[in-house]
Amino acid sequence: MRKSIFKAIFIIAINIFFILILFFLCEYFIWNKYSNDYTKTSVLLDRKNIEFKYSLRNPEVSLTNIENYFTGNGNFYWGRKPDGLQYKNSVPITVFGCSFAYGQYLNYNQTFSYKLANILKRPVYNRAMPAAGLQHMYLQSTLDSTYKDIPAADLVFYVMIQDHYRRMLINSFNIAENYFYLHYSDKKNKLVKDNYNNMLGNFYKSSYTQKYLNHYFSDKFIYNDKNADKLTNLVLLYFLETRKNLEKNWNRKFKFVVILYKDITYEDLLLKKLKDNGFIVIKTKDLTKEDLNSPRFKLADSHPNKQAWNLLVPLIVKRLNL
Repeated sequence: MRKSIFKAIFIIAINIFFILILFFLCEYFIWNKYSNDYTKTSVLLDRKNIEFKYSLRNPEVSLTNIENYFTGNGNFYWGRKPDGLQYKNSVPITVFGCSFAYGQYLNYNQTFSYKLANILKRPVYNRAMPAAGLQHMYLQSTLDSTYKDIPAADLVFYVMIQDHYRRMLINSFNIAENYFYLHYSDKKNKLVKDNYNNMLGNFYKSSYTQKYLNHYFSDKFIYNDKNADKLTNLVLLYFLETRKNLEKNWNRKFKFVVILYKDITYEDLLLKKLKDNGFIVIKTKDLTKEDLNSPRFKLADSHPNKQAWNLLVPLIVKRLNL
């Protein structure tokens, strides 16, 4: 009896051992493939963030150290300083978004916020962040430091691109990275941030197999028409919760403008939901017949160039009758 128990334990241990070997071989294969791919194609992927490792204690969650972020030092890993401060006696404008609104690879005087500030003669606080999403806008709306840094605005912009859908659903921006990407879950119409203090949960989120599956199923979810309502409802929730926080802390109502840059999946459904809830929505393809996908209006990696904002900003201002 005792021998049979030990034999069973031994067999189980051997099976667990080989399962772990297979698991870590799979992990290394996924990491190696995507680290090679990303370092060839992305200048944003820092070499230090493609080590093969797991983050268990005090993991880095990218783009969450807001208090030290908006330094305007010209490096695309840091945020921009406000534009148009010479118009300090005017009511300011705030801009949220990702690298498109930030002005990736553009000089300070070529960006959306700079051109907006100088056309309207108003200060513009550019709170956009490269590689960010809706959750980074929402995060800022929850922080006391945001309201110390930027005065109450009567006009807020968010520049939305197609990839912001994906960014709401993923736990890592790229599969090879070893830091986490800020993620919230919708719990009964409340945005609840992931627990990054749970070591077991951190190991799970650190797994390259999990990251691969997370990206794979996120794409499947986005492009399944059956999920259109769920996906657009989550986007709407981010905007509603952000507006509520900003209005409460600024103690004022304001116009909230969502710019849909080029084509967005389910954009008509999203547009209706946003408009029904008091948001102003502008589709760039409704502003101009020019092809924003042409080399004339984009950089080599598809970010808007200065000509795109030269074209669009006056049209946005005219559409809003500012």
